Order: sequence, then C-alpha cells, then structure tokens
Amino acid sequence: MLETCIIATVASKLEIHWLNTHLCCQNVVRGFSKGFIIIDALDEYIEQNGTREVLIREIQALQPDVHLLVTSRRVPNIQQEFGSLQLEIRAKDDDIKHYLAARIFKATRLRCYVNDDEGLQETIVDTIIERCQGIYV
Repeated sequence: MLETCIIATVASKLEIHWLNTHLCCQNVVRGFSKGFIIIDALDEYIEQNGTREVLIREIQALQPDVHLLVTSRRVPNIQQEFGSLQLEIRAKDDDIKHYLAARIFKATRLRCYVNDDEGLQETIVDTIIERCQGIYV
C-alpha cells in the first residue's frame, strides 16, 4: 500500500519557521513508508537572506525517505540547487490559443468588444501567447 503525505505548498507570502518546519517534516515522514513533498511556484517565494536555499536544503535533507516535486520558472539559483534533475513543462501555443478563445467566448462583456472588431481577439490572443512564454493558468 502506498501511503502518501503532501507536506507543504509554499506560496510567496507564506512565512516559514525553520526549526518547527524541519522537525515537523521529519516526524511526518517517519510515520509513512513513502512520503511526497510538493512545492509549487518556488520562484514566487520571497527570497530574503538565503531563506529559499535553506528551504531547499531542508527538504533535500529528507531524501531518500521522500519523493520531491518542485515547480518553478527558470531561476538560475533554483536550477543550481537541483542540478540536472529538471524537466521543462511548457504549454503549446495552440492549447493556449484554444483556452483563450473559450475564455473570451464565455466573457460576455469582452465578447461584445471582440465581435465589433474582427482583429481584436487575434491581437489579444497573440499578445498573451507571446508574453506568457508557455506558462499560463
């Protein structure tokens, strides 16, 4: 049986108390045959006096007892901490285009403007695709 424990999701405004977090993670991980730590958007975590690196070292110290999944944009010091263990996930422009077309269709007020100007939807979609660089929600 696979026992799963999601220990923490770190957001940009979350304050972490290192000693408590470290002890908590160790205690939780010991209670399971397999553990998983998922940290979403590590690049959005506010970096102050090396705190991001401390967090990374703390969670890496829990290995091999845990499996680690971290998402982040390309940030050199984060990439350095994880070395070659990286996988780039990027949305295809066509997928973003279909998603945006559906959202514009559902947005009644925006749809009115787009219907009045034939090129407006294309301009909106093309601009967003160009600027999001494969990352969208």
